[in-house]
Amino acid sequence: MKEYRGSFPENFYWGTAISSYQTEGDNTHSDWWEYERAGRIGNGVHSGKAANHYECYEEDFDLIQSLHNNSFRFSLEWSRIEPQSGQFDMTAIEYYRSYILSLRKRGIEPFVTLWHYTLPVWLAERGGWLHKDAHRYFVRYVKFVMENLIADTDVRYLITMNEPLVYVLCSYINKKYPPQQASIVSAVRVVRKLIKAHRMSYRAIGKIKKGMRVGIAKNNTYFDTLSKKRIDRFIVFIAGYAWNRYFLNRIRRHSDFVGINYYFHNRISFRWRKLFNPRTIFNCNENEDTSDTGWEIYPAGIYYVLMEARRQQKPIFILENGVADAKDRIRSLFIMEHLKYVWKAMRDGADVRGYFYWSLIDNFDWADGFDPRFGLFEVDYDDYSRHPRVSARVYADICRYGKIV
Repeated sequence: MKEYRGSFPENFYWGTAISSYQTEGDNTHSDWWEYERAGRIGNGVHSGKAANHYECYEEDFDLIQSLHNNSFRFSLEWSRIEPQSGQFDMTAIEYYRSYILSLRKRGIEPFVTLWHYTLPVWLAERGGWLHKDAHRYFVRYVKFVMENLIADTDVRYLITMNEPLVYVLCSYINKKYPPQQASIVSAVRVVRKLIKAHRMSYRAIGKIKKGMRVGIAKNNTYFDTLSKKRIDRFIVFIAGYAWNRYFLNRIRRHSDFVGINYYFHNRISFRWRKLFNPRTIFNCNENEDTSDTGWEIYPAGIYYVLMEARRQQKPIFILENGVADAKDRIRSLFIMEHLKYVWKAMRDGADVRGYFYWSLIDNFDWADGFDPRFGLFEVDYDDYSRHPRVSARVYADICRYGKIV
């Protein structure tokens, strides 16, 4: 984008992001761990120690500092904190307390995600989010975390859940994630349950600690059309409402900010002969540039996603934006081009307060195992050593100077 010529605000949050299950390792009380052990995930891959972040987090915080980041997004592992229903592990709480205080000592703002896909085994065995009391179990967990961890640590930003619709799609439609069901009825029920869980959690958090800023991380897609036909534009409207706006609209009064994860552009082209094969109607992208996972790289899409999120009339944080690129051939340009469009959106009125690259280090990428390499730092899974990629230095300069240099 040639028109970029500005700097980001001095108080802008520059960060990176990870999730607990994908990096910590040995989350043995999780439903994912059980499915891996049974050989039901992907091609039978097992997360094991993942990136060993549980033991290496101080080293990883050094990496954050080397990037000149002033913020870091991570998640708490519900199954560590509540390994049995109603029985909470204070050792896990003290671990996360030390974790948060270590960030604070380094001047890094923690953005804490309370739930990132995985469930405790005890809840999964009761039906997971389909259980009639699942939302109440989640609120019980949230209250415990608030009262025993968050309330007496200087945490100001909470994300209740990560990508709720991605979770529903992969768990109850295409069966990639536990519980690997294919049921539209179940999918709708879980969406409603997640909305209720967020609303109730928001109210509970506000009663325990005033001044908390609470939101979710929502994966939004830029939908556009291959033509100007009415049917294409109608499908774009419906897709945009169902995927991008519906969930955010339902929690609008129970959120202090909008968290956006941006990865995807989806170009739509309807043909009657394709009516019974909707996969040929969606994703009619040019795919001129793609990542190692085959995802189209479309930086302009983040501008349109942010301008749509602007309608929520709340501060916006880009909580994930990243690319699988093992050879680091495109990551630097990926970051720079996306940030140019972020700057453009801010210039045009989007109240964007921060950008978090996904991810700090290589990690276990769910059903795709260890193959996708999203990290600014490469992880050697033989000895868990970290090695900076060239893109890490590029991002560090951007964060240091507050502009693309």
